[in-house]
Amino acid sequence: WFSLEASTPRKDSLEKVEKLINHPRFDPMAPNAVRAVLGGFSSNTKGFHAIDGSGYNFMAEQIIELDKRNPITASRLVKVFSRWRSYISINREAMFKALISISDSELSSNTREVIELILSD
Repeated sequence: WFSLEASTPRKDSLEKVEKLINHPRFDPMAPNAVRAVLGGFSSNTKGFHAIDGSGYNFMAEQIIELDKRNPITASRLVKVFSRWRSYISINREAMFKALISISDSELSSNTREVIELILSD
């Protein structure tokens, strides 16, 4: 249910996902719950790839916080940015900014390794 709700394209996709991560049944310590919501959101074209970059910024913030409590899941989730160079310029630039914000954070070695690979490709 979490994945379906997070991946459904709608005008208020980001607001919906924010509500999902604050839902009483959402467990931020459960990797499957995190993947369901954030992974679902990453497949939500309207929300994740919003032209204003809000979806990328939200995901970056979530990855930074997730890395503090579950570096393995964060390092896997950051891969949603791995094809950033293949998007049109407005999305590419917004994704790059989100990647830099992640990179500029204090990260686990797991997530740091993946982010460096993504930025170096």
